[in-house]
Amino acid sequence: MQLVPLSPAANLGIGAVYTSQVMDMSVTNLAVGTLTAQVLGDQASAANGVKILASKDNVTFFTIAQAALVANTLLTLTAAIVFRYYKVQITNGGTAQTTLTAGASVN
Repeated sequence: MQLVPLSPAANLGIGAVYTSQVMDMSVTNLAVGTLTAQVLGDQASAANGVKILASKDNVTFFTIAQAALVANTLLTLTAAIVFRYYKVQITNGGTAQTTLTAGASVN
């Protein structure tokens, strides 16, 4: 398992968007596996505001998993690794976050 730290701003503003750095799965030497993202915040995200995005060319990204973050509840999203590039995107809801943590792991 490889852990990938994500660094969203703890004070993500109303409607603000955090997008992680691109994760290149060829670097991990994994032909198959899963990417799991975990997000915890003190406020809710926008509707389906947490997404795993994937790309074969690091230019055009598609949403392959999405869910809404409920305030003070750990959200876990998992996606099969079938593309080369991945990133995690968090869109905040109608109240600014004061505590937001996120991470990803590759299995």
